[in-house]
Amino acid sequence: MDIFISWSGERSRAIAEAIREWLPKIMNSVKPWMSQTDISKGSRWNPDIARNLDTAKAGIFCLTPSNLKSESILFEAGAISKSVSESRVYTLLAGVEIANLRWPLAQFQATSLNKDEIRKMLQDINKDLARLSEPFSPEEILEEAFDLWWPKLEEKFSKLPTDAASVTLARSEKDLLEEILELVRGQARFVTHHEDLLMMVERTRYENERRQLDERARFAEMMAVLSERDRKLWDSLRPLLPGARGSVDQIKKAICTALLNSNEVVASEKLEESRWSIIDNTVVVETDLSKALIGLIFAPKVLSIANMTMAELGEPWRFRVVSSADDTGRVPSSTPKE
Repeated sequence: MDIFISWSGERSRAIAEAIREWLPKIMNSVKPWMSQTDISKGSRWNPDIARNLDTAKAGIFCLTPSNLKSESILFEAGAISKSVSESRVYTLLAGVEIANLRWPLAQFQATSLNKDEIRKMLQDINKDLARLSEPFSPEEILEEAFDLWWPKLEEKFSKLPTDAASVTLARSEKDLLEEILELVRGQARFVTHHEDLLMMVERTRYENERRQLDERARFAEMMAVLSERDRKLWDSLRPLLPGARGSVDQIKKAICTALLNSNEVVASEKLEESRWSIIDNTVVVETDLSKALIGLIFAPKVLSIANMTMAELGEPWRFRVVSSADDTGRVPSSTPKE
């Protein structure tokens, strides 16, 4: 795992060099990197710094009273923490109190230059190695290595050069209140943005539901039109299909002739005057007679002659007589029951 070590100033640089040399002796899989030169105000960042910032999964920032406002420190801290889920930032405090840290450095895990704090930082880095599926040390081995090498690091910490800022100026009450106000305003902006986002999601959901209902209505209307068109097309093509060798007029003529030959003159005449069609595999004859007269005129014998005639023609349909004067508005079945 690549670890970016940030520094600014002589004391900070001495801490960074000590950490860079000491850390791989405890964890073989970590690769600490630090720039060799300090960056003055207004200078361009070295391309190596930008490249290592981009690949680093963690950062260690060596803070002293003189570099708390360093532009390079603040820039590098923001760059390496761009992905909270993949980056972790540790701040090493040398002569700095946590209350003196400004944003964004105040959001990171602060570590003092003592044995317990450094041990805790190494344990967190070891957990990050496991999380990133990189080689990590078992806890007991890590503790043993730390106890072995800690005196070396402690010795270097005891010989650090003095900081350029010999006196740490405590932050004023006004300064602290201004930072709190800034954080509260940022939180308020976040809450407002969150509420706007929820409203946008709800509005999008409502518009999607309306669009789906409109599409379903249009689909149902289109299906109704297509069904009616298909029914008419089916009625017109049905006589031409295999097994339907005769047209409606041919069937009508054959049945009426068969009824005349059987002395069913009245039934034949009424069928001649009626409207014939083919609906759902059935030859339907629509007459203006009432249901009672239909049952009287088209007795079972008449219907039997009609069905036998269609069978002789090779037609696969049934035969029905219905009344156009039906009150229900539906096409009833007027085939008399035997």
